[in-house]
Amino acid sequence: MKNKKENANNKFIKNSSKVYFLVAVFFVIIVSIILYKMYNNEEKYLVNEGVIEYTTSCVGFVIKDETVMTVDSSKILVPTVTEGSRVSKNNIIATYRGAEYQDYQKKIQELDAQILEAMEDIEVEYSIDVNNLETQVVNAVMNAQGTSSMVEMQEYKNSINDLLSKRASIIGELSPEDAYVKDLIARREKLESELKTSSSNIKAETGGIISYTTDGLEDKLTKETITKLNYEDVKDLVSKKDKTSPNKIRITSNYEAYILVRVDNVDRSYIKEGDKYVLKIMGAELSMLEGEITNVVETEQGYEVLFRVTNGIENIVDSRECEVEVVWTTYEGLVVPIKAIKKDKEGKTYVKIITRGEYVDIPIKIEQQNKTYAIVSNYEKENINDYILERYDQVVMQGN
Repeated sequence: MKNKKENANNKFIKNSSKVYFLVAVFFVIIVSIILYKMYNNEEKYLVNEGVIEYTTSCVGFVIKDETVMTVDSSKILVPTVTEGSRVSKNNIIATYRGAEYQDYQKKIQELDAQILEAMEDIEVEYSIDVNNLETQVVNAVMNAQGTSSMVEMQEYKNSINDLLSKRASIIGELSPEDAYVKDLIARREKLESELKTSSSNIKAETGGIISYTTDGLEDKLTKETITKLNYEDVKDLVSKKDKTSPNKIRITSNYEAYILVRVDNVDRSYIKEGDKYVLKIMGAELSMLEGEITNVVETEQGYEVLFRVTNGIENIVDSRECEVEVVWTTYEGLVVPIKAIKKDKEGKTYVKIITRGEYVDIPIKIEQQNKTYAIVSNYEKENINDYILERYDQVVMQGN
């Protein structure tokens, strides 16, 4: 009887042990599933090195070194250099459309027609370069038909003439020595050479970037006058500038220009005379200029800052006003998202990383931040085994 009771008790204990074991295993599985879901549902960020800029967006006014040449306003000006091109002093940049120029155009057109006709009588296979030039001529003619600007129209005519000159030169080189076409081409080249010595030509008084329009501010906004004007003065002048005046010649120095801006909410310690800063000029295309601060004036509306620019002036040559983003300083270092940074009870900032399957809080210092990211650095280790934030650490964005 006693043996039966012992056997029953032993059987009960064994069954109970199995139940407890199964419950324990089930509990471990459930906890593992919960932890797995928590871990994999968390948004994580892989720490890497990056850059954050401290910038200010503002409106800038451009002051340039400009020379307006005196021309005969009673005569029609014919540009011979493309608008926006750089020219050297004494380069021929335009000519007057008088009887001499009209006669030159007529003779050139007649010779081009004769050259084309003479080519058909020669059994020579001209290079593909000739065909390419002829295609470019056709395209230029079609583009010229779509413009109403006299300056652009003349630029297309100049381009077409240059292409025809190149074509004539190639044809001359490939044609037989006794070919009539060679004589025609020689006569064409002589006409072009004679035009360069014409008294109707206009030569550049100085070197720089050429334009055939003016706006009346060339002598009002200068390097000399800008020191006597404040931001509002310049803004008022620009708002009252003349409409673009054609049939004039303006040459802008490509060595130096100035940009005046007014900024607020900027720490004065960043604005240092003599220091150089990156200026991003917003437009159809982003232009990056380097500007040196030459003058700073503090007003009730903010700081009026004058930058001297010596590069990329061709990008602002036609501007009086532009949108500018001033890059005051750049921070480099470890980048983490703002929403991954938390504060403890003492107000100190930290991030939570996952290392070796564990969550670890790491104290960090915020060096600079924008709306989305921050450049951070580590505190010095108190103990040799303390964790620090490193490149490629996984930062937890939310959860635990």
